[in-house]
Amino acid sequence: MLRTISQPPSHSPRRGAINRAVLALLASAIVLVVLTLALSRSGGPPKGLTILCAAGLREPMEAIRAIYEKEHGAHLAIQYGGSATLLANLHIHHDTDLFLPADDSYIEVAKTDSLVTETFPIAQMRPILAVKKSNPLGIHSFDDLLTKNVRISMTDPSAAATGKLVQIALEKTDQWNAFKPRVTVFKATVTEVAADLQVGAVDAGIIWDAMLKQLSDLEEVPLPELSGVAARVVAGIVANSKNQHSARDFATFLAAPDKGQRYFLNAGFTPTEARNAN
Repeated sequence: MLRTISQPPSHSPRRGAINRAVLALLASAIVLVVLTLALSRSGGPPKGLTILCAAGLREPMEAIRAIYEKEHGAHLAIQYGGSATLLANLHIHHDTDLFLPADDSYIEVAKTDSLVTETFPIAQMRPILAVKKSNPLGIHSFDDLLTKNVRISMTDPSAAATGKLVQIALEKTDQWNAFKPRVTVFKATVTEVAADLQVGAVDAGIIWDAMLKQLSDLEEVPLPELSGVAARVVAGIVANSKNQHSARDFATFLAAPDKGQRYFLNAGFTPTEARNAN
């Protein structure tokens, strides 16, 4: 008697499920490759940045840090200090991405030493003489600083921009040698000078004009000797940065009038001439 041998079906349900799983894996692999190529062309995902920043820029920079980290997902590690101190650190440490001193004279030194490449102008500010509201000692002139018993605080010219700019201005008028011995204390940062003023440790101090917007208990004593003296805030991309693309993105954000620059203006800084990175 002949037996009929049945043939297995050409397409079993199990084999169909396996084929679908293989196709799904292949599709996922293709998507991953496409995303990897796209990220490599755009500079990769946002990276963390290390920034050396002048202490006098803390107010706008902290506001910028909050919004930039939220919008771009990049962590910003900001080290604050005196501009000259930060420049010295830049010579020693090579894990920095952006240099942001209080005055562009430090940027020029960094460029000469091949420490920074592209630069981005952001804002301006002025060094001023500040006292407590209502000016208790009646300080109205530079001569008052020399003749009255005034306790004065300012930054060390070898450490920070305010001290450096004031020293240069007073040397031009041959007044620095008379003024320097009258300074009660030299500080490393301008924020320390402002703190001295607020707690009453001194009667007068050299700070940035932009700081008055946050320090409502202080006021300026206009001095002709400091008129026309200004600091230009410029960001520089560090030559040895391992995150060049991300550093450039952040510097561009800082300098954009409708982005980072407006936080500086809101904090009391004045605008500087905008131009492309050089």
